[in-house]
Amino acid sequence: MEVLITNCSDSSYWYSSHFGEAFEVIKEDSDMYWVRDHDGFRNVIMKKDAVPLSEDLLYSSLAAESKASTSDGSTAEYYELPAKATQLQHLISVKDMNAQIGEVFRTCYRYGECSHSDKLREAKKIAFYAAAEIERLSNED
Repeated sequence: MEVLITNCSDSSYWYSSHFGEAFEVIKEDSDMYWVRDHDGFRNVIMKKDAVPLSEDLLYSSLAAESKASTSDGSTAEYYELPAKATQLQHLISVKDMNAQIGEVFRTCYRYGECSHSDKLREAKKIAFYAAAEIERLSNED
């Protein structure tokens, strides 16, 4: 079994920069997955920060459904939700969003509804991650 990093509840965790990556599970405890990281070391991932993947899970089928399409002006298929998408994480995976864009997407979706964050803080978070993505893209040259 593999798990996909969908969150990082503490920035000091080793996987804080591995959002959206999958890791093979070696062992499972009640609140964590033991995995082998990309360097071959054993590490743990908190269960609240990952989702299990299986070979038949929807990520591969959703990605196949999400091919680039053009609109004839009467429809816009790229606005339709994939059939098996039931969570924001499914859409983030299907659209192959990186960590910055995923954070913007999630924050926009919950805008004004998060108990620990007011709208100003959330707007600043959106701006921060958008600026980080702009910087990343600018440095690709």
